[in-house]
Amino acid sequence: MNRRIPFGIYMPMVKTVKENMDNKPLAIIFMLLSALSFSIMGVMVRQVSSLPLAEAVFFRNLVSTFIAFSICIHSRIPIYRKGQNTKLLVARSILGLGGVIGYFYSIQNLPLADAAVLNRMSPFFVLVFSYFFLKERINKLQVLAVILAFAGIALVIRPEFNYTVLPSMIGLGAAVFAGLAYTVVRKLSHTEHPSTIVLYFSAISVIGTLPLLLFTFVMPTPMEWLYLLLTGVFAAGGQYALTYSYKLAKASEVSIYSYATVIFSAVIGYLLWQESLSILSIIGISVVLVAGYLNFRFSEKKKVLVK
Repeated sequence: MNRRIPFGIYMPMVKTVKENMDNKPLAIIFMLLSALSFSIMGVMVRQVSSLPLAEAVFFRNLVSTFIAFSICIHSRIPIYRKGQNTKLLVARSILGLGGVIGYFYSIQNLPLADAAVLNRMSPFFVLVFSYFFLKERINKLQVLAVILAFAGIALVIRPEFNYTVLPSMIGLGAAVFAGLAYTVVRKLSHTEHPSTIVLYFSAISVIGTLPLLLFTFVMPTPMEWLYLLLTGVFAAGGQYALTYSYKLAKASEVSIYSYATVIFSAVIGYLLWQESLSILSIIGISVVLVAGYLNFRFSEKKKVLVK
């Protein structure tokens, strides 16, 4: 007998699944798949750089809206329910849209690896914003990791007032928006289903970019239509692989593997466009990766002490 599970008992069941299905190797595979998906999404965005930016953002979210809506309907997850935190869902969506626009702009104007490492600053901003807005404690070693990450980013950006400064600053600003959005997600994750969060974000992003799309629309070629479709497919794939990774293992055990996006992007950028990174960029990226690892280890140590 095929019985549907009401949403009201879904959240406790998710907790039980996370406790009983602590499958770290599979979780790592999902996280690496997520990183690869987001890297390939970056390639698709670069392939449509001749089109207005609004088109890439619009179709990325249109595909994600369709996928999230289909999952909600199939699994009978209510799109709206009594007691839903609509204000926070809308706030997360607006912040996330700002992050996507900035990230896509940096992808189209910087080496893929540089754009990816700027985007990976978002976890450090989450640390800062969670301290101020959610009153979560951070230790001195985590503060050191944040300082180290910003030092690495300074090497990547290299403020020389050339053509890369603007997209670099916009890319860093996108990480700020993403950090704020993920901070809101941490608050929402206690009450809202992941598909509901994704659906609101995608749908509001579609509505938000539609006016700009209508004023700047350029008819894509058949190949560009394919790239736009794949942008949404790989974005949604990356998001859901990330979600399943966190369901199969604790976030503190697998979050470090999300930095593989930087490595994948560097390799793909070199293979497709022969993008070579400067020595300072390589050093800066390495410093950010080290900072990410240190933050990961500090979180693990803090968790052990709490236990």
